[in-house]
Amino acid sequence: MKQLKASVWIMGLLALMLTVGVLMSSFGFWDGYYKSPFFLCTVIAFCIVTLWSVVRYPFSWKKIGFFLCHIGIVLVVVCGFISWGCLKETSFSIPINEKAFYGEVLQDDGSELEFGFEISLKSFTVEKYEADYRLYKNTEMNAEDVLIETVIQNRRGVYDLGEYGSVPATLLKKNGEYVDTYLLNNGCLLVKLPEVDKSYEGILQIRDGEVKQVSIGVNQPYTYKGWKFYLMGYDEESLQSAHLYVKKDPANVPFAVGIWMIILGTFGECLPLVFRKGASK
Repeated sequence: MKQLKASVWIMGLLALMLTVGVLMSSFGFWDGYYKSPFFLCTVIAFCIVTLWSVVRYPFSWKKIGFFLCHIGIVLVVVCGFISWGCLKETSFSIPINEKAFYGEVLQDDGSELEFGFEISLKSFTVEKYEADYRLYKNTEMNAEDVLIETVIQNRRGVYDLGEYGSVPATLLKKNGEYVDTYLLNNGCLLVKLPEVDKSYEGILQIRDGEVKQVSIGVNQPYTYKGWKFYLMGYDEESLQSAHLYVKKDPANVPFAVGIWMIILGTFGECLPLVFRKGASK
């Protein structure tokens, strides 16, 4: 019981220190706060006391939630230290060229980050939302001549201009692309607004003995040998290169396990209390 009380007090102290650390980082007072000996020693002491409480506490299946919670918390903390010391990550641009393979990339500090295999971006495609237009009274396009600031295509594939008629989207396309301007028969002018990206994806090639092709897109990262590749953007002017973010975190899986242990353990501890409260009513 003494160990449990000690872990509770240390947890409170740790929570206070984390709050202080967040405030200090936000205002830029002390960048090395989380590396300070006082903070690290507090975390280590918390882990030791928590594990000691688990070891000294008699095991019971009725208290499985207690064990899951405490072990999960320690696992999350330990994984945080592992990530802090072992995490590898960087952002970089890569040309869209199936023959241009890279086995390492240059980081912001000038050092090289090696993958242990080679990658290239074979192709890249961008899907746009349907274009929006502005409607002008005449071809002068003065600000005071704007009739409807934005004209949006409806579900029937038509741009409804109100009292000035309507224009099917098919008339505004040439070779599959929306035209920049379109002159109506009544003398009004439609001017295309910058198109907004809906999604984009590419074909990532991995050469590791043999060449493997995989799809990578927005919210669709790809993991290979612990490296996780994210597609972050592209060169909108030339469409000749794309921006990738890559990271390798050996603590990623055990960290997720620790989180689930805490969730399940908390659920296991609270569920009997709910039934007990219902029975008392």
